[in-house]
Amino acid sequence: MKELYSSDDSFMNEVFNLFKTSYPVFMFEFSGVYGLVAANSKQGVKAIDAAKDRLPHKFYSSVLGSHQILNYAIPNQLFSLKEQVFETFEGSFIRFLVEKREINNALICNGTHQVLIKRPFYRNIFNQLENELSKFMEPSPYFSFNYFSPICSSANISGDIAGSITSKQKALQFAKERNIKLFVHSKLNTNEQGSYPVFSIDENFKVKIERKGLNDQLILGKANRLFNDQEI
Repeated sequence: MKELYSSDDSFMNEVFNLFKTSYPVFMFEFSGVYGLVAANSKQGVKAIDAAKDRLPHKFYSSVLGSHQILNYAIPNQLFSLKEQVFETFEGSFIRFLVEKREINNALICNGTHQVLIKRPFYRNIFNQLENELSKFMEPSPYFSFNYFSPICSSANISGDIAGSITSKQKALQFAKERNIKLFVHSKLNTNEQGSYPVFSIDENFKVKIERKGLNDQLILGKANRLFNDQEI
C-alpha cells in the first residue's frame, strides 16, 4: 500500500493511475474521520462494495468539488444559493432530488443523491480531481447528466455497529486488510471526531436530519435561517 499526502505533487497522478485499474478505491483522511473514495463508475462501485462488504439497499454519496450537480438539484434555487449552501452545510452531507423519483441505483435513492460538503481546502482538491477525471473517464452511468465527482463512503464494513473509523491506526489496518492500494493523508484530522450528519432538502426547502452527527443541531439552525425566506 502506498501512502502519500493530498498536498504531494504526485497526488493527482496517483489517483488517476489508480482509477484506471480494476480496483479504483482509496482511503482518504477527512477531518475527524476516514473515508473510502472511489471512481464514479461501475468499477468504482464494485470496488467500494468489495472494500466494505456492502449490505443491500445502501447508497453511495459523492464528494462535492465543483458546483455542477447543483445545476440539476430540485429545488433549482439551490444553485443560485450555492455559496450560502456550501458555508451552511460544511461538514455534512446534503440529500436532494436530481432525478425522477422512481429512479434507484447505487448512487440514487428514489431520485435523490447526497453529496459531502467539506471546507474549501477539500472542495478545491476534489474540484481539481473532478475536472481532470472528466478528461479521460466516461460520464457516470448512474445519472442522466454528465457527472465525474468521485464517490465516497465511510471507511468500515457496511453496517458495523462501531461506526466510521476515526483512528489512523485502525484506518491503516482496515486499508491493509481490505487490499486498499492508496492511503491519502491530509494533515487536517481534528480532535473532534465522528461521523458527519446527513440532511435532506425537499422541494419546499424543508430541511430534515436523516442521520445525526457532528454539529447537527448547529447546522440545522443555520439551514433553517438560510431557507426561511426562500420561496419556490
